[in-house]
Amino acid sequence: MLAASGVFTALGSVAAVIYLVFVIYCAVVTLRKGHILLFILGFFCGICWIIGLFSADLRNQGPGADSHYVPPTPGT
Repeated sequence: MLAASGVFTALGSVAAVIYLVFVIYCAVVTLRKGHILLFILGFFCGICWIIGLFSADLRNQGPGADSHYVPPTPGT
């Protein structure tokens, strides 16, 4: 019984570290995408960080951000 308890304790510790890395990753990606409000709300409600992980990137917003640049033809 005690040996099985040690295995579960080790697995629980590994799972906790993986969860902590995932939470920090979601928070950093949310902040880097430009979702500052979701980043702040994520401290109170963690689902905000997951929403920010899958939402659009706000850094590349602006005129012509949805298409690539095509230079004008020479002589025009």
